[in-house]
Amino acid sequence: MNEWYINLNLPLLYQIAIQGVSFFLFFTIVKTMFYAKVKGIMEEREKQITSGLDSADEATKKAEQIERECKAKMESLEEERIQMLKEASDASEALKAKIIADAQKQAAEIVENAKKDIKVQQERAEKEFVGSMIDLTIEAAEKIVGKSLNKEDHMNLISESINQFKEV
Repeated sequence: MNEWYINLNLPLLYQIAIQGVSFFLFFTIVKTMFYAKVKGIMEEREKQITSGLDSADEATKKAEQIERECKAKMESLEEERIQMLKEASDASEALKAKIIADAQKQAAEIVENAKKDIKVQQERAEKEFVGSMIDLTIEAAEKIVGKSLNKEDHMNLISESINQFKEV
């Protein structure tokens, strides 16, 4: 036969009852003495974890804010760099234009001075030529006339020679 039944005898029932009462007393003692402390520890640990998570969230938000500020500053610096390059380019173009204008002005002055020098040289050459012509005319006149000319005759011959020279 199969022996699966429970034999409920009196000592066994006493033992079960004593163990039940002992367990109930033990549970009650543990609950009254340690439950509040364990619950306090658990609540404190929960607060620490919650605080840690809140701090982590706050730190993450702060890091994201700093990242946004850094990106904004980088964009601002990039715009400033582009503006500075543009200003430098504009300044170099203005300097280039000024240098070219100054060079053209100097070239124009050099050309003008050269023209003046040429005119002065031309006038000097004309005077020398006229002087030479006068001397040659006087010599030729003296040879033709065979005598020295007075001052008045000199002047007449000179005037005629100059007029003829200008016509040529």
